Amino acid sequence: MFKDHARAAGLLAKAGGWDESKHPRVPAGSPGGGQFQGGRGGGGSEGRGVVEGRSAASGIGHNGGPPLGPPPEIPPVPPAETKLRNAFAKTAARWLARAMAGAGDAARRAGAYLEVLAAAAETGWLYDKLPSINAYLDAPKSLEELQRDVGKPEKGYEVHHIVEQTPAARGGHAQEDIDGPDNLVRIPTLKHWEITGLYMRKNPYFENLSPREYLKGKSWQEMREVALLALRKFGVMSP
Repeated sequence: MFKDHARAAGLLAKAGGWDESKHPRVPAGSPGGGQFQGGRGGGGSEGRGVVEGRSAASGIGHNGGPPLGPPPEIPPVPPAETKLRNAFAKTAARWLARAMAGAGDAARRAGAYLEVLAAAAETGWLYDKLPSINAYLDAPKSLEELQRDVGKPEKGYEVHHIVEQTPAARGGHAQEDIDGPDNLVRIPTLKHWEITGLYMRKNPYFENLSPREYLKGKSWQEMREVALLALRKFGVMSP
């Protein structure tokens, strides 16, 4: 696959891909030195109950995990269904995040794969998915930055309600709070999907209920605290 895209060098920047300044690493000599900071959410022990052992991002950046395998192969025939195209985008983004969490050869492989994706996007169906893959690799931002970004629409990102809309409305919370600027953030599309999936899965830390079920009838503050922990654990929001 890499041989077939040997001319890809230089296309990465054109596609808005790799930018080392946007993907800082933990300083050498520190715990986890060399790891990609955006691959793992921050937060202390208080956030472990939200996604530990459960999130789609679990394992990203963990040096003790299974060896990094080859990157996902780009389907030679464009997938006919949107869900299959989305599935490839998620798989590719997660592989990249894990590779970028490493150092040396793993990081170089990530850069090479980004070039391959950028080259494929020049002439194929991936042009529509590459922005979402790139956005997935963002380093965490502060809550204030995520809120400011709402006013700057960009491909590969979606506006996310910190406290979920429907559960909040059913719980009697005011619409002005639900749709207010304090409850809106712009986050990577693929991370948005991961957080939504988390809220739907049963979790032993929530009495074996899904977070969505557990939070029924809870206060706005409790719903918000859980939501912010999820943003941290998926590497969207900085500690």
